[in-house]
Amino acid sequence: MPSPTWPEIASSRGLGLWLDRTALAVEVTPEVLAAAAATAGESVPPRGWGGVIDRLAASGLGSPGAPAGTTLRLDPAVQDAMVAALEERPGGVDAVRADLVRAGVSAGLTGLAGQLAVWAREASDWEALERVWLRFPPRSLFTSPLAERALGDLPEGVRAERPVLGQAAAFCASAGHGGVDAELDAKVRCVIADGWAFHGQWRRRGTVDDAVAAGAMRLFAEMSMAGSLRDPGLDVAWATALDVEDLLVRSIREATPPSPLVASFFHSAASSTAVLRRDWDEAKRHAQLGMHWSPECDVSGFISALALAITGLMVGSPKEYRRAMRFVEEHGDHRCPAAEWVLPMAALPRLLQDQRLLRRGDPAVLRWDGPGASPVLRRFGYAPMQLWVGSFWSILWSQPERALAEFDAGVAAADDAGMLRGGWGPLILRARVELLLSLGAVNRARRGLADLEEQEPLLALVPKARLNLFARDVDAAAAVADEGLYSLRVPLHERAHLEVVKAAARLLGEADARTVDALVEAACLVCQEANSLLPFAMLPADLRARLLDHHDPGHLGGGCLLAGAVADGAFDALVDKRWWGNFPVHLTPREQALLHRLAEGLSLAEIATADFVSVNTLRKQEAELRRKLDVHGRNDLLSRAFEVGLLAASDLRHER
Repeated sequence: MPSPTWPEIASSRGLGLWLDRTALAVEVTPEVLAAAAATAGESVPPRGWGGVIDRLAASGLGSPGAPAGTTLRLDPAVQDAMVAALEERPGGVDAVRADLVRAGVSAGLTGLAGQLAVWAREASDWEALERVWLRFPPRSLFTSPLAERALGDLPEGVRAERPVLGQAAAFCASAGHGGVDAELDAKVRCVIADGWAFHGQWRRRGTVDDAVAAGAMRLFAEMSMAGSLRDPGLDVAWATALDVEDLLVRSIREATPPSPLVASFFHSAASSTAVLRRDWDEAKRHAQLGMHWSPECDVSGFISALALAITGLMVGSPKEYRRAMRFVEEHGDHRCPAAEWVLPMAALPRLLQDQRLLRRGDPAVLRWDGPGASPVLRRFGYAPMQLWVGSFWSILWSQPERALAEFDAGVAAADDAGMLRGGWGPLILRARVELLLSLGAVNRARRGLADLEEQEPLLALVPKARLNLFARDVDAAAAVADEGLYSLRVPLHERAHLEVVKAAARLLGEADARTVDALVEAACLVCQEANSLLPFAMLPADLRARLLDHHDPGHLGGGCLLAGAVADGAFDALVDKRWWGNFPVHLTPREQALLHRLAEGLSLAEIATADFVSVNTLRKQEAELRRKLDVHGRNDLLSRAFEVGLLAASDLRHER
């Protein structure tokens, strides 16, 4: 006996023939019924769509889910009968699928987003699939196994021709195992791979959405480690960012703006590129735009927020840091998958903020290679920032000799891996100068500082002021501090360091107590505004204690950050440094050159011949070197020069 047809089943149970459209869904839900009814011109029944589901279940057409009225899984025989009826319609099943997708997108049926994606994919209707991706909140797709199935493994040809779907495929890609780090890394790999493979000609795309999405993927590829090996300064990547933004701005002026999801995607790429270039103004601007354009629970918005958090910390803007972290963390309440992917990356800016408040935090995030390292931070070459943050963590809580050795090893390994790029070179040099000062190696620090001043004078102000302070040249320390404090280009957190150095210099210079009191209060206020205790923590313990004797803990009415740290014993946990380990030795350029020639094992006669000077002149210079270093023989001169940091181990080629 042949199986009953759908018209026979529907007639026997008093059901509408239009319900056969529900057979194309994985399960029947109120949203599926709403889309099916819209394609048939049916209206919402008095009992709502939940009542229809209950009636289908009562008619024995399928197994209901719990609670009642929410889902129904059709009986296979009934589903086959429905599909057979659909195949007899004009255009068959594909036409019905297309109608359902149009109805679902038009009605904004968010709960149906994953099913709509499946329908569009089954019909190979790529335009419809693109509409689904751009129409619905990312969370409705990220949390849907159906959407992952429909979008996560799109054919290469589709991704190449439709960059918006390439973005969708990357964001819905799954690592399948390995936790949230692996999940995010799988998505990043897809974006970078497509950026290199398909989007070198992104400007030629037909629509604004496709051009901006393709440009963003190309930008992510160019800013990745693979891109920076060809373009260490990320100049090519930034040129791409400027071109994409020009296209985006023109489209807005012409009233054809890109979709928010695509615009946010671009700004997340541009803000991340600007961070790696240390272009903090551009990083802040693009990060704010990325967060503004971002639909709710969009991973691009979270990436922009992280860029803003890093920028806020690097320019001394606690307000921007707090705003960015709130943007990310407020999504933890509803277990937002995009936030879960990005939160591990937030550990790096959070550690930087923790150390500024003298909280140790978790230094595991400082690993850029090996077990426990973030694959995404490595893929985009964040090793310089990890080294920068790690250097200050080491100054506060690690033994100085070990800290310097680990830092130098990390820099060498990162350099070998091609990760020292963008604008971070001067910051790495600054970090090493600070580590040398923590060792008391004033003369070695002075050599690094000279290179830093040549590369980036503004960045050299704080270590230069601190070096003069530790060399006991308090007038020079105060003068350098004033130079920075009167500059409009010095960021807030650097001003805090300069205020503290100035107060310490005046204290050591035996200024009167009222003057020192006022300077300490000014330093405290700037540290309060910068939300950082690091400027006081960078002083030797005995000098810091003397300064704190001039601090009034009640001057802010009980809300003083510095007073709270003192009361909590935060400074007591710090490793004190040998700030006064080496006495400063000032050599003229000619004396420095002669010292290095002597270290090479050359005689005065050989040096005189090579440099066209008299031996007599060189004897006088060598005598002055011995006087300054308080030694007599040449071997003692070279040994003492090495001890105080005027010579490195690599300079000592003379067999003594």
